[in-house]
Amino acid sequence: MWSRSLKIFQKYIRNSSQDLCSKIHNWRLKLTEAVGSYRREYRGEQAVAQLQGLQTEGEEFNLRVPEMEMLRSELARCEWLHKAREVLDIIEDKQRHLEVKQEVDGDREVEDDHSHFEIPTLTRLINDSCRWIDSCEMVREAVNRLTRHQMDAVDAEGKATELLHHSGGLGLEAVEARWEKAGLHSFHWLNAQDIDSLREELVLARDVRDAHSIVKNAGPSEEAVTLRTLEQLDQLCEKSLIEVRVGLGNLEISKFIKNSEEFAYPPRSGQTQGAAEELRGPCTHVVPQRSRLLQCV
Repeated sequence: MWSRSLKIFQKYIRNSSQDLCSKIHNWRLKLTEAVGSYRREYRGEQAVAQLQGLQTEGEEFNLRVPEMEMLRSELARCEWLHKAREVLDIIEDKQRHLEVKQEVDGDREVEDDHSHFEIPTLTRLINDSCRWIDSCEMVREAVNRLTRHQMDAVDAEGKATELLHHSGGLGLEAVEARWEKAGLHSFHWLNAQDIDSLREELVLARDVRDAHSIVKNAGPSEEAVTLRTLEQLDQLCEKSLIEVRVGLGNLEISKFIKNSEEFAYPPRSGQTQGAAEELRGPCTHVVPQRSRLLQCV
């Protein structure tokens, strides 16, 4: 009885061992083929997905398989390449789109899709490549491109810092001209402190100009404008670093407000002038409300 049971158990062990050895052998063949293929050609998500599957399959053996360490390194390399290519594709697609748009209609502005990167993001990617840069041509090529964009971004942020420092009171046209001359309009993909601040200042200055133009050119046929709207425009002028009381006619707006306060609503019977002014009645012109959509400039 025991002898028969032992033979059955031994046969089971032998068959299981053979089956496991066959699975490991097939796994090694698939791994060798995949790694060889992905070292020659970039396959993006396909490479990452297949190597992740092979890693899961190898871990199920519950054995110390020597190839697992090599597999983890190759998976990390493919994941790095996939991330680096994604970043490069976004940056370079934005630049190509801007070039095409400029050639077609002369417009230097593009719609913002909010796909932005910071300089430290590029720096981390470059630093993370040190494990494979000496052995993989695809990694070296990606690092060279990332390094060029990183250096250009550092240079652009320096130019933005200088322009922001000297843009006080220059006026919108002058700052826009310097923005384009410095090539800052081509960095739609970059998030950096001073270039972001300068973008916001340009948006604010354009809003001030647009709102001021509407107030200045409004005629009697327009709907009524409240004093509050005019005061908000006056406050925008005060906030604008670029447009603060330079070539804007801000004093004209202040005078308009003052005149409107005096003549907007005369006091009713038994009402003081101050009470009438608190009503903030309508004036004779209009400033339509305008949403400030922050676009990359």
